[in-house]
Amino acid sequence: MQSLVSDTARLLEEIPGTVGSLSQTLQDAVEPVATDAVQLAECLRTEAAKVGLMCGSAASPPSVAELQALLQSLQRNVTALCLSLHALTKDAGPSFQQDLGRMIQACATRNAELVRSVLRPADVPRAVANVWDTCSTVKGPLTNKSALFKRMGGCLKAINDTLREMAEIEQQPMESIQEEDSTSDVDNDEEVESGSHQRRQDCATNGHGPLCTDGLSHESREPSAAQHNRSSHAAQPDGSHAAQPHESNTAQGAEEEEEGGSSVCDYEAGPFSARDKDVAAAGRALMGVAGQTLKLLSRHLLLGSDNLVGAPVEAWENCVWHAQNLQSTIEDLGAAMYPPQELDEIEGMTEGLVVSVQCMLEEVPQEHMEAAAEAASRLQSELEVAEQRMRAAVVSSRDEVH
Repeated sequence: MQSLVSDTARLLEEIPGTVGSLSQTLQDAVEPVATDAVQLAECLRTEAAKVGLMCGSAASPPSVAELQALLQSLQRNVTALCLSLHALTKDAGPSFQQDLGRMIQACATRNAELVRSVLRPADVPRAVANVWDTCSTVKGPLTNKSALFKRMGGCLKAINDTLREMAEIEQQPMESIQEEDSTSDVDNDEEVESGSHQRRQDCATNGHGPLCTDGLSHESREPSAAQHNRSSHAAQPDGSHAAQPHESNTAQGAEEEEEGGSSVCDYEAGPFSARDKDVAAAGRALMGVAGQTLKLLSRHLLLGSDNLVGAPVEAWENCVWHAQNLQSTIEDLGAAMYPPQELDEIEGMTEGLVVSVQCMLEEVPQEHMEAAAEAASRLQSELEVAEQRMRAAVVSSRDEVH
């Protein structure tokens, strides 16, 4: 029995690597085989449930012959589903291919875990649940459009989260920060008791300090990828974003850094000055226009034809690439709104945001934007106004500081 389980699990794990060569086997099958991936996923759920019912109890385990028949049926369903998913890669763009590859790998891996769990009846219910979760990811429509829209929707959700955070900033209390003579004598006990307030004074006068919301200093944020040049055929990145840690200058002293991690602030950002709020309000307006532009493009992608193949897929892939850069830039810009604000860095992020929005509008196929040409033109005008307001707020804040 153990040999049967091991051999079946090994064959299931090998499916992702051999699914291409197995496609011909499916075409040459004598019996007609369903090719609809969603239907096959439902069949696989049923097969996994059978395994759970027969193997989930140590009191009445199946015989070797029964187990063999059960596992063979499960293996046939897994193979058919993986082949069906692989067949969809023929006209798939990079995003859809990535989704299909993940589905195939998850299907093979989870079912191999289910097969191995039959030797441990207590683990069978959890393994069946994992297979069901994997089958739930195989749902229609399985098209290029759905894969692209899912990514653009994810970017839009992250941007909306940042905009809500910016709205909360406007409700933060303001405090007029007084400039003090740097040569004045300050009692050591008073410095300890008013450490948080003293940090805000240092940040206002020197323009350096930790970002209190996530423990990263402003110097740690890398320039947005939207500010770099990119060819029209560049591969889509995974959207990951990381920041290198810097030493956090707190009243208790510097915390030891860990490689690849970030220091943690144990205090919240200080009150916003009037100039901080002016810059934050201008930043929120600029982010709002960018979010509306992405929402417009996402809507017209969704309303477009389901049969999205060829050159339009490549154009929308480029649009998604810029949307992911836009998301990263807006998240960084939102973090930069907390005091102490690094004005030079904010200016660079503003430029990256505008470039990403303009690139998105340029990449979208014209036939997809004919009905939205007027709205796109209006948003471009609003973007220019919001950019000018943002730059004016930064210049005014810089002049006030100096």
